[in-house]
Amino acid sequence: MAFKKAQIKTSEAPTLTLAPYDRSYQGIGTWRAAIKAAEDIYYPNRKKLYDLYHEIMLDTHLLSVIGKRRAKVTNARLRFYNEDGTENEAVNDLIDTESAENMITDIIDSRFYGHSLLWFNNITDDEIDYEMIDRSHVKPSAKEVLTRPYDLNGISYTEGNLPNYVFEVGKKNDLGLLVTCALWVIYKKGGVSDFALFAESFGSPFREYIYQDPTTKDALERIAKTTRAASYVVRPSSGDFKLHESGQKSGSKDLFVGLKDMCDEQVSKAILHNTMTTDAMGGNYKGDVHQNSENEVTKADKRFVVRVLNKHFKTILGNFGFDVKGKFAYEEDDPIPIEKRFKIDMEFADKFDVEAEYFYNKYRVPIPKNGAAYKQKVESEKEEDESKREKEIGNKEKGSREKESKKKKEKKLSDNDKSFFQRFFSFLPWVE
Repeated sequence: MAFKKAQIKTSEAPTLTLAPYDRSYQGIGTWRAAIKAAEDIYYPNRKKLYDLYHEIMLDTHLLSVIGKRRAKVTNARLRFYNEDGTENEAVNDLIDTESAENMITDIIDSRFYGHSLLWFNNITDDEIDYEMIDRSHVKPSAKEVLTRPYDLNGISYTEGNLPNYVFEVGKKNDLGLLVTCALWVIYKKGGVSDFALFAESFGSPFREYIYQDPTTKDALERIAKTTRAASYVVRPSSGDFKLHESGQKSGSKDLFVGLKDMCDEQVSKAILHNTMTTDAMGGNYKGDVHQNSENEVTKADKRFVVRVLNKHFKTILGNFGFDVKGKFAYEEDDPIPIEKRFKIDMEFADKFDVEAEYFYNKYRVPIPKNGAAYKQKVESEKEEDESKREKEIGNKEKGSREKESKKKKEKKLSDNDKSFFQRFFSFLPWVE
């Protein structure tokens, strides 16, 4: 069991004065201004940039590809191995908690959001009490936490014993992959808005109201406003009206959809390094190629998480009383489906000796209290089945032999009776 520290006042996160997210329209100009403010050499500030990130995360496609990349890491089985290769049950039980999964998610999110700071308050056997400090309140270049997003100076997290309870993820000048995705999400948002306007204008019939008496104009306008959402015009009969419709409406639709698809493809390339594993396109061969590139991204993410945990989080665990003489590692993913793997293992076990523990560990089955005895049990049952089968076969053969012997005896007796009958009545002419 891990040792629980009673109170650690020095690790308590600072109180922040949070500001609301800016939900106003944010276009290309806002994107450029946000990058410029974040990269300022003398007075860097990331508030505008993270407001923009918060806004673009409403995009369905971006949310999907980021969620897909996160899941590849959080669904993998992370273990802590002692120096002798055995698993550390106390740390592994902690890693299997929801708070640990949230921490790993925050670590992998640094790939998207850039520099991140995790501040640990306490760690017990079944929970990691930590905070991911709001990124807009962190000044990585000065290694400070700002009370307000636009403060010039804040609290240093490198002084005293605070480094024992804090660790950074990502480089100080890293703005994350979202800085690239934001451009395409903004273009897509504008294109889809124009597409919605195009559908509203030309998707419904245009209505024309003509009046001769000026006193009926107001009444016609009221009718027009309350009847459907299509465009309309109210004009006097003496006026002239011409409607110039847009030609090639289907071509215009393809233009909008093509822009949307192109933006989504660029986002997929930035996050997954491919375009074909989220929206199915092309043949199986192309899909396999793109899947392989995505698998390489997952491998890189796993290595990234393991390096962060072994370099930083292991030290944090030690400060809170855990025995961490070992390292974190992911279990190797088996590319062979479990049904096929089981068949291969069983065929191998029929020809070679395999320890029973292998099957328990491989297929994650609890070992019985009396020890792993799968192999012996199977062999014993097999011998019993063979003995039973041989006994049944022997009984059947014995019964068959007895039945055949009985028939022969009956036949012999019948033949003897017939011979006696023939000899006794041989003087009669009709007895042959």
